[in-house]
Amino acid sequence: MIVLEGCITRVEGCLDVAAANFDLSADRSCEDCCTYPLLSVSLSQKWNDRNFSLTDTLFDTQGRPYRISDLKYVLSSWKWQDTDLHSYTVDSAEIACTSGILSYTPDIIIVDAKQSQYTLGTIRQSPLTDSLSLKLGFVADLDCIDAYAAGIPPVFSNQSAIWDSLSASRASIRLVLQRDTSMAVFDTLFIHTMKDISLGLDLDFTPGFPETIRLSVNYALWFSNVDVQDLNSFPVSIENGIRGSFYKTP
Repeated sequence: MIVLEGCITRVEGCLDVAAANFDLSADRSCEDCCTYPLLSVSLSQKWNDRNFSLTDTLFDTQGRPYRISDLKYVLSSWKWQDTDLHSYTVDSAEIACTSGILSYTPDIIIVDAKQSQYTLGTIRQSPLTDSLSLKLGFVADLDCIDAYAAGIPPVFSNQSAIWDSLSASRASIRLVLQRDTSMAVFDTLFIHTMKDISLGLDLDFTPGFPETIRLSVNYALWFSNVDVQDLNSFPVSIENGIRGSFYKTP
């Protein structure tokens, strides 16, 4: 009788099918080795049927020219639903707050008129969705985050582009205007608002693979009722035009 001795080596790897590094050949789960795919946003910024540019000369309700020299704003609280109305978000994170540790979704982006690609966070669920909701601005729960604390994400810091030093608070929108195109004089507006945005959007997530939400925004709706001689007309027009301005990129 011949006896053969040997050892069987078990392959260790990530066994979560939702992970980006799921290992079909593994037969033993590794500890904290799984990594998860990213959810991103591609935002096409438009002025009606053309691409929006900060060099564009625009016209108010009276036909007077002006320019938008800079435009930045916050989009947050991204949530998508499947056909059974189950809601999904990116993976949550924790941050220090005045009342303790706050759990939140770190899908807070500052949209820049010169940038189109943004990262929201990691995802673990892979539903077939038919709607999307988000907010323009910060939810009230995040007001407790100290803007002067060290080590916080830049979007919360007093050094961020949307920090309103006059009111010592985070704004939702920062707008820089050149209301007279013949003069190098600029007005900076910080707009404090929070608007809900919802739209139909079909997304078929694949487990373990990154996904991109492709949206467009039409700024012509934001500025449809502005008067360059009345600075207050800009925040009013913007707030009235936000909800219908976002749509699925064709």
